[in-house]
Amino acid sequence: MHTNYYFLSRLAEEINSTYLGYEISEIFSQEKDEVIFELTEGDNQAFLKATVTTTFSCLNFLRQYARAKKNTINLWPELKGKKLKNVKPFENERAICFEFENDFSVVFKFFGNRPNILIYEKETLTYTFNNKLLSDKDIKLSDLGKHIEFSFENFQNHNGDYSKLYVTFGKTIKKYFQQNEEYLNLSESRKWEYLQDFEKKLKTDPIYIGFENGIPCLSLIPTEKNEGQFSSAIEATNAFYLFYQKDFTFANLKDIELKRLEKEVKKTENYITNSISKLDNLKNSTKNEELGHILMANLHLVKECAEQVVLNNFYTNEDIKIRLKKELSAQKNAENYYRKSKNEKLEIENLENNLAFHSEKLESLIFDLEKIRQIEDFKELRTYIKSESQNTIQSGKPDKEDLFKCFQKDGYTIMVGKNAKNNDILTTQYAHKEDIWLHARDVSGSHVIIKKIGTQNVPNHVLEYAAALAAYFSKRKNESLVPVMHTLKKYVRKKKGLPDGKVIVDKESTIMVKPELK
Repeated sequence: MHTNYYFLSRLAEEINSTYLGYEISEIFSQEKDEVIFELTEGDNQAFLKATVTTTFSCLNFLRQYARAKKNTINLWPELKGKKLKNVKPFENERAICFEFENDFSVVFKFFGNRPNILIYEKETLTYTFNNKLLSDKDIKLSDLGKHIEFSFENFQNHNGDYSKLYVTFGKTIKKYFQQNEEYLNLSESRKWEYLQDFEKKLKTDPIYIGFENGIPCLSLIPTEKNEGQFSSAIEATNAFYLFYQKDFTFANLKDIELKRLEKEVKKTENYITNSISKLDNLKNSTKNEELGHILMANLHLVKECAEQVVLNNFYTNEDIKIRLKKELSAQKNAENYYRKSKNEKLEIENLENNLAFHSEKLESLIFDLEKIRQIEDFKELRTYIKSESQNTIQSGKPDKEDLFKCFQKDGYTIMVGKNAKNNDILTTQYAHKEDIWLHARDVSGSHVIIKKIGTQNVPNHVLEYAAALAAYFSKRKNESLVPVMHTLKKYVRKKKGLPDGKVIVDKESTIMVKPELK
């Protein structure tokens, strides 16, 4: 109810008795959804802070406020030096108006998830703080406020339904009346009298801070769990802001951060487990180099055009079945296994490097998790999260697995952009000029990068594998054959002004492939 008409009425009355005659020294913003009004009268100084986020909006008053030296912006210079003449709520509305000299008005609009600050000169809207709320540009001062005829006759016309007249009571008061047997058992005339007495109490009774359905609230009636009560509306809104930010927001932020880290820990642990399993399989299976040696030692036993051969494995002294390409000679098949062996060694090396990196990452994540579990202060939590975020930025690029789909093919790493924005990041930040860049031709889809290994050329079967991924992650994934262009990354340019994912490609070649995810 901190944005409720009855509370704003009490707040306006108290502001008029406290800050009337104060003039605006500065108006500035240093947070995305926050504006500070510096008010002075002689040696007296006060700061009005307006918070207008989609989840929380509030006014609070401070005697001191330390403006940052950087990243602040001055707003609405026309208001500077103007004295406060009057503060008034809009009738039966969640908005309050500060009237200044020269017919300037500052309207704080607290409409659910669409709060805003509107600046008027006479009846003309000159500024809106949140320019994304386009409908606010059509709001006239005279549009704000809802006149309701509070009379017994009108109450009767609505069949004694108080909610049709008292539209600003809000959920807490409506719940109070739904559970109030004393009120429910009254006659219609007595109900009307009860409502009038109740409305008078809203203007004079204490203001409460507490919880309603687990959510922090400022209320004009006792809450489920009261945390404090106030006679001053200014003191109440100040205390509520701190209560909401430090208690509720702290708990939510801590919970969100813990869940994020727990998810990252689990993801990293799964990656390590899968990588160890894959590495064990590579190390424990018969090596391609050994198969090449076995073939070379038994060339005379391999029949022409054979698709497989059973030979003695002199490493284990057991027979082994070796698959062959029938179009190749025995010696060429052996050479093929030697070539695979090079890629196999590179894949093992790549896995070992990734394991080392993710093991360090896991230790860091577990440290952060335990650190945040121990934090009990909102400011400390925000500072720690911000510092860790900065460390991530300064330490280099984000983990590629968070941005792209990653595949391995015979030791080559293939990365696929997940969306248009990440396509740009992949191409401009993660791809080396000699890497292979692929994209389905003449259709939207993912950018695909094959990371080059040393100076060796990317084998055709790896290129075809990556092209099949590019076709699969495109709008042509359901076609039988898809043309995929490929070129060196150095021939791909991102021109200024192009939309996300759009690039200019020079010197490309085209390959026809079947879209596959394998």
